[in-house]
Amino acid sequence: MHAPVQNTTGRADGKDHSPKIHTYLERLRQRKEEHVLSYKFALIASFLALENLEETVTKFDQAKNCRNDIVHGAPFDEDGLPIAKVRKWLGELVCLHLALRIQVNS
Repeated sequence: MHAPVQNTTGRADGKDHSPKIHTYLERLRQRKEEHVLSYKFALIASFLALENLEETVTKFDQAKNCRNDIVHGAPFDEDGLPIAKVRKWLGELVCLHLALRIQVNS
């Protein structure tokens, strides 16, 4: 088993978060909730240096709000769900993670 990469203040490439992402992460970190989905996504996406991070985090929040509305019983149009976007982000994150693991193990 590999030891987890310990870095919660920057990205895997050694660069710091952008000021906007840093502020966003700090705001979410200060919430009392332990498992804030937006925080986890932003932290992982930032650490893995996902492209267009600020725009993606904003769109992820919109997708998360859609999910929250559904969970709380709001009506929804299944054709309007952001499924393709979420799958795309997940695929990009998996690819970035695998690339990092390959780099670490080389």
